[in-house]
Amino acid sequence: MTFGSVIYNIFIGPLELFFEVVFTLAFKLVQNHGLSIIFLSLAMNFLVLPLYRQADKMQASQRDIENALAPGVKHIKKTFKGDEQYMILQTYYRQNGYKPTDALKGSVSLLLEIPFFIAAYHFLSHLTALSGIPFGPIKDLGAPDALISIGGLTLNLLPILMTLINFISSAIYLKGFPIKSKVQLYGIAIIFLVFLYKSPAGLVFYWTLNNLFSLFKNIAYKIKWPTIKRKHQREYKESGKSLFYFAAISLCILFGLLIPSAVIASSPAEFINMATLKNPLTYLVGSLSLSIGLFIVWFSVFRMLAGDNGKKLMGFLVWALSIMGLINYMAFGKGLGTISNTLMFETPPATDIRKTLINLVILVAAAAVLYIIWTKKYEVAKFSALVISIALLFMSVQNMVQINRVATDTISQLKVATERVAKLPFSKKGKNVVLIMMDRATSAYIPFILNEDKALNEQFSGFTYYPNTASFGAHTIFGAPPIWGGYEYTPEEMDKRTGELLKDKYDESLRVLPTMFGNEGYSVAVCDSTLAGYGWIPDLSIYDDLESTEAYITIGNNAIENMELYASIDKSLNRNFFCYSLFKTSPLLLQPLLYNDGLYNAASIANLSNEATDQLNKEKQNNQNNNDNQTNNNNINQTNNNQNTQSTQTEALDTDITSQVLDGRTKATGVNSQYLDNLSVMENLDKMTEMSDKPGFIMLTNELAHRPTLLQEPGYTFEDSVDNSALYKDGKIVKTDAEGNRITLETARQVTNYHVNMATMKYLGAWFDYLRENGLYDNTKIIICSDHGWCLEQYRDRIIGGKVLGEEHSNAYDTMYYN
Repeated sequence: MTFGSVIYNIFIGPLELFFEVVFTLAFKLVQNHGLSIIFLSLAMNFLVLPLYRQADKMQASQRDIENALAPGVKHIKKTFKGDEQYMILQTYYRQNGYKPTDALKGSVSLLLEIPFFIAAYHFLSHLTALSGIPFGPIKDLGAPDALISIGGLTLNLLPILMTLINFISSAIYLKGFPIKSKVQLYGIAIIFLVFLYKSPAGLVFYWTLNNLFSLFKNIAYKIKWPTIKRKHQREYKESGKSLFYFAAISLCILFGLLIPSAVIASSPAEFINMATLKNPLTYLVGSLSLSIGLFIVWFSVFRMLAGDNGKKLMGFLVWALSIMGLINYMAFGKGLGTISNTLMFETPPATDIRKTLINLVILVAAAAVLYIIWTKKYEVAKFSALVISIALLFMSVQNMVQINRVATDTISQLKVATERVAKLPFSKKGKNVVLIMMDRATSAYIPFILNEDKALNEQFSGFTYYPNTASFGAHTIFGAPPIWGGYEYTPEEMDKRTGELLKDKYDESLRVLPTMFGNEGYSVAVCDSTLAGYGWIPDLSIYDDLESTEAYITIGNNAIENMELYASIDKSLNRNFFCYSLFKTSPLLLQPLLYNDGLYNAASIANLSNEATDQLNKEKQNNQNNNDNQTNNNNINQTNNNQNTQSTQTEALDTDITSQVLDGRTKATGVNSQYLDNLSVMENLDKMTEMSDKPGFIMLTNELAHRPTLLQEPGYTFEDSVDNSALYKDGKIVKTDAEGNRITLETARQVTNYHVNMATMKYLGAWFDYLRENGLYDNTKIIICSDHGWCLEQYRDRIIGGKVLGEEHSNAYDTMYYN
């Protein structure tokens, strides 16, 4: 992050994040973009109402002081000149307890309005979800309203209406104010008119609502409400300042450093961007700056504008928040499953009612105990906040040291590995052999893919498809070793070799074929050797002693054309690490809402149309119904299975999707970084191909088929915004093979997996054409296989213990030979 973006994150970032989350939650509730803007305006105005109320009191007090001092100031300025006037004025101000800097108190409301305006402007003017969305007479919330059309002249009505309301509100508020204040406010209203005149209607509509709220507020201020006398108003101990800041610092460390660093430290290599090779510690800058902005800057603003008792009470509230956040994180935030480098869980975290109630009871009890300590033993509370801050910082530093150590070593290795341009050796005379392992490719889709794309059918002519093969396991660690080493490396056979590390046996399987072909005089190239050294980043040193073998890391190495997309991924993670911390420290009751299927309430979810949302809700209901049915009867017959359209493992917004927001099965926005990493290899296979005097053996692993992503049809190309709805107006996505068999892609999981399998085949087909053009194809044996598939429930005719497995999971080993 740049220095400017850090400053923005501190002062504006928390406000913009609040805008985004409130808008997204409102949209999920009302399913209307215009109503969501209204909800956002009301939520924001009621939130800051106490701030503006206190700011108005400060301004009124400041005006009274200035009015009282005005005669004396006027007399001094009239009587004295130069340095003498300055010295006497300063003495006069000091005698009356007034400082010239106090004049800033008269501008508190304006100073408060600036960051809120910047946050609203940046959020709503860049919100693509508003593009093309009508609301009432407004045809497009993402463009200027153009509500008035006279001949060829078009006028935007909303900015004019916004300014008129602003003028009326200012006139009521400024009654009795000096002319200087009136000129200032009216001038600002005109500036807003000019600045926002050509802005998107959604933004101007929001600001018009704010001005309307301000008008009602000013009218209410002019009404003489009876003063409520509070009996027995509690006096809190001290000012609470020390407790407040110690607790705020502990929240900053917890949210900005400890929780994000703990996630990264669990596997630092996974968080290294393969295209930029940045140290993942940089993500902590984003989460920490947001934490500082929220807990130090904006909490301090609220405290500053609060009354005396409010200041003291805020000390307790922030301290209690830090303690209860720790309780949720330490005691209830464990065992949620495997999480990806995009902060999405493999299975959405869920909790039962019993655990949720226990969590609430413990939090209520903790709050009561903390209140007693605060009122009876304030020094203990203050000391505990300080100790917690130090302890959290210590643990965070430990995590960061570990991250930096692993990341530095990994990046150094990657720089050396990726600086070497991969060379795939092919001979025009000898017999070349290519073994391509497409991780998690789905065998069952191949006949339908080849039938859909006739060009692919030609490109793969001569291959033999084996549909009835099976993997030795559902994951790479079980299914890959037998591919590389043969039957001696099945799980059963490797388990017989007791006394040896599993890592060593796995690495040994990776060396079998390179050793054999190298001994036969082949030039050997190994690319992206999966889990070599049992590391996320392949440890290529396992091939160092093989003279004829060159090993490469190619994933992400040719991604320069996608750097903008990688930057958007980094930006998303900077935000989501903070949101993940919020999720982990929240009560269990709120966690599903905050996790939001791994999207953390990103505003792009608001692209969902009403129809798509209805469909997704229907799918979720079907999932629950199927779950109930399978619980009650594990022996469902085959006929009923074929009639079921959804399953308990299918999610509308699938956790199998990384960094991409799906709208049903035909629309998506966002970037899947892992797809991009592998795409960079598949797009450049021709550039890596090299002529060789000796026959070549190429052992290539790629995970393009492992990274389900919605692609743009009919070409199945990657786009950051995908819309295939025009191709499937009836909502049915049906594929047919050459024999007339049909499959229906009913879920997002099925559609995205089909897409990446199609893309894999298309890139391989293009490479085969290149080999043909250069005379390298006819003398090359090509083997394409997969280590395992995935349970997509495309074929619901196999039930084992009540759980649907499907052919695409058990028949995962798709192998084709070219002779």
